[in-house]
Amino acid sequence: MSKWLVLPLIVVAYIATSVTAASPRDRDHDRPPDRRERQHQLSTKFRSAGRDPDHARLNNRPELRLRTHPRRAFPSPATTGVPGGWTPARTVSADMTINTPGAVVQDILFTSGADIVVNAPNVTIRRVKLQGGVITTNLNNPVIEDTTLEPPPGQFSVATDYPAIGEGGYTARRVKILRYGEGFRGSNAPIRVEDSFVFIHPSTQRTGCAGDLHSDGYQSYGAKGATFINNTMVFSTDCGSSPYYAGYGGKDPSVPTINTGRYNVDRLLVENGGYPFRQQTPGSVTGLRIVNKSWAFGPIDNRCSVISPWEAKIVTIDSTYQVTRVVRNQPCNTEVVE
Repeated sequence: MSKWLVLPLIVVAYIATSVTAASPRDRDHDRPPDRRERQHQLSTKFRSAGRDPDHARLNNRPELRLRTHPRRAFPSPATTGVPGGWTPARTVSADMTINTPGAVVQDILFTSGADIVVNAPNVTIRRVKLQGGVITTNLNNPVIEDTTLEPPPGQFSVATDYPAIGEGGYTARRVKILRYGEGFRGSNAPIRVEDSFVFIHPSTQRTGCAGDLHSDGYQSYGAKGATFINNTMVFSTDCGSSPYYAGYGGKDPSVPTINTGRYNVDRLLVENGGYPFRQQTPGSVTGLRIVNKSWAFGPIDNRCSVISPWEAKIVTIDSTYQVTRVVRNQPCNTEVVE
C-alpha cells in the first residue's frame, strides 16, 4: 500500500480516537453520560433514560437536562405529612407540653387548635396531625417527621402570624403545612428542613392585597443558619412576603436580631408572594426553581455578593408541583440588605 494512502488512514483513526476519548462515556448508549447516571444512582449498564423512578411524570433524560433529581420529586401534599391511611392511636384536644428528655410523641391527632410545646431535648414528634395548632420548639432541637399541620375541619385557613413550627432549633422531615399564615421559622439555633411541603395563605389577606402582609413560608429572625433540602414552598396568592425569606435582620451588626450562620438551599420549588425567594445572608443556593410570573414584584430579592454557588431557573409546573418546562435561567442579579 502506498505510504500516501496509509497516512490519511492513520490521521482519521487518530481523530476518531481523540473524539471518543474526549466525549463523555455512555456505556448503555441511552444518552445521559455515565458520570451523571452514577451521580443520581441510575444504571450505567441498562438503558434507564426513559424511566421515571420518582413518578414525577418526567423521564430521567429530561430530568437530567433540566437539572432536577431523577430519583427525587419535589414534595407535594400527596407525598408529605402523615402517611396515607394513617389512623391516630389517640385524640387530644388540649395543649401538650413535653418535659421529658428523649420522649417520643407519635400517632396522635390534636384537635381544637391544641399545640405542642417542647421543653426538653432529644424529643421526636412522629406521625402527628395538628388541626389549627402549632409546634413550639423552644430551641430544644426536636425531630419532627411525617407530620401534618392543617386547619380544623370546615375552616379554610389558620389565621395566625405565629409560625406553624418555630422558633428555632429543629429538624423537619416530610412535614406538610397547609394554609397557615406562617410556616417554618428559625431563631437562635440552626434548623434543617427536608422533603417538606408548605402552602401559605396570608393570615390577613384582603381583596387586592391591601393591608400590611408579612407572611412567609420560611422566615429567619435572629437565626443562626439553616439547611433546606428538597422542599416545596408556595403561597396561595402573590400577596405576603415570600415563600422563602432569609433576611439579614438589620444593617447594623449590633442589632440583637441580626441573622448569622450559613443558609444553604438545595432543590427548592417556590411560587407566588411579593418575591418568591429572598436571601440576604451568606450561603449556597442550587436547584432553585421559581414558578414563572408568580410574583408581585420580582423573582428574587437577594444580597447576591454573599451567595455562592448560585443556580436557579424560572419554570412551569403541573398540578402535582413537578417541573414541566424550563423558561430561562435566573441569574443572581440583586444586592439587597434589609
